[in-house]
Amino acid sequence: RGLLWVRVATFGFLARVTFATNSPGPEALVKLWEDHLKFEFQDGAKDSDKTMATMVEEPYVNHIPTMIGGVGKDPLRYFYHHHFIFTNPDMGITSVSRTIGSDQIVDEMIIEFNHTSRVDWMVPNVPPTGRNVKIPLVAIVRFAPNRDGEWKVAHEHLYWDQASVLHQLGVLDPASFSLPLDVTGQAQADKALDPKSHPSNELLMRACGCEGAQCRLDEACRADPSTAPKTEL
Repeated sequence: RGLLWVRVATFGFLARVTFATNSPGPEALVKLWEDHLKFEFQDGAKDSDKTMATMVEEPYVNHIPTMIGGVGKDPLRYFYHHHFIFTNPDMGITSVSRTIGSDQIVDEMIIEFNHTSRVDWMVPNVPPTGRNVKIPLVAIVRFAPNRDGEWKVAHEHLYWDQASVLHQLGVLDPASFSLPLDVTGQAQADKALDPKSHPSNELLMRACGCEGAQCRLDEACRADPSTAPKTEL
């Protein structure tokens, strides 16, 4: 793997850019990642040992909002077997975009499920509510050769909007706070798939005390913010 430092002139900081000189290529990385997902989510193929076989000897997974996952093969295998692969409700996954580098994939997707069983990695302390959840999720997946030189999944960082999840499950009520919470529900997933599905700047105009199709951002923000209504997206 090579290493390159690039100064980003606009912001004046150094960006660390890596490029794998011995990468197996994008097709191989995609195949490896999709096999990993198959063993995690596909009915009839779910298998914690096969999932681990797609990973290096010392992998780690971090679900960033909850800090749940594992570091090392044995802790991660335990997590996958007891708290992920066989406990999830059925989940729909819709791809939004995929960016492939020499040793990394960034997957932008929409995750949708009915909360009919515990989802330990996302809401470990919330019993099943029966509610529908639909959120954008981003997975940053790094690949590396294992000890015998075969490329595998090295680690995963997974990001989503936890406030939106809790709001959709009914355990975070924006109306119960003294100030309106800037929280959106399934609309954020819809807008990730279709930019025209919901207007932009609704929260911003609401903060300025204006809502509805007739609002204009430049006019709305002249209003008194204290008049902002507490409605939901």
